Amino acid sequence: DTYVIKNQATVFYASCKVYAPRYRQMSLGGFYTDDLASEQKALDLAYEDVRAAFQYYLTHFNQGRPMIIAAHSQGTYHGIRLVKEFFDGQPLQVKLVAAYLAGWPWPENTLSSIPICESPDQTGCAMAWATYVKGAFPKNYDTFYQNSFSINPITWTRDTMEVSAEAHQGFLMGNFEEIRRKNLSSQIAGRILWVDNPFKVNPRRNLHIGDYNLFWVDIRKNVALRVERYLAEQEGR
Repeated sequence: DTYVIKNQATVFYASCKVYAPRYRQMSLGGFYTDDLASEQKALDLAYEDVRAAFQYYLTHFNQGRPMIIAAHSQGTYHGIRLVKEFFDGQPLQVKLVAAYLAGWPWPENTLSSIPICESPDQTGCAMAWATYVKGAFPKNYDTFYQNSFSINPITWTRDTMEVSAEAHQGFLMGNFEEIRRKNLSSQIAGRILWVDNPFKVNPRRNLHIGDYNLFWVDIRKNVALRVERYLAEQEGR
């Protein structure tokens, strides 16, 4: 409530009702175990909680409304499974405005009927990004990020040209009191996203923790755009 909801889920508040599952998340150590069977068992348990929460939402709260599926990190692992099970080629697909599935690599052929988002106002699509300081590649880039992809959450395209900081709408600082605008240049680098080091003195190269905060205003405005486009498309049918 005080970090994840406050710093990430609030980006959707201007355009959406937000429902977030409370689930038995696998601990961080689960990703570093050699016991792959136990790791998968823990992830499956976590997903069953997320799945049950989503089914409860559909039964009690959805009332036929269109939906955005949004997640980060391990949540995206579960979010991808959720989208595949409930939306991909399913009747609910027509209710999907977009899926923001960041901070976890997934191959672009994961979904069979839902395309990757290629433009800022595209609807019914899914997107991913993982943020690093410019010039940095993770040690497990060739394995963990194999076959994955990235969009640029400033342009909302897959164009690999460097984008000037002038285009950056603004990132939300962790104190939830300050927004820094025109602060980050960005560029897709293979299967990840590069940005300037936003903290300058911070040596951190992996900006995973800021995948939403760094583009908070950009995402907020993009959500509004996609919702507006989705509603216009439905009205025109």
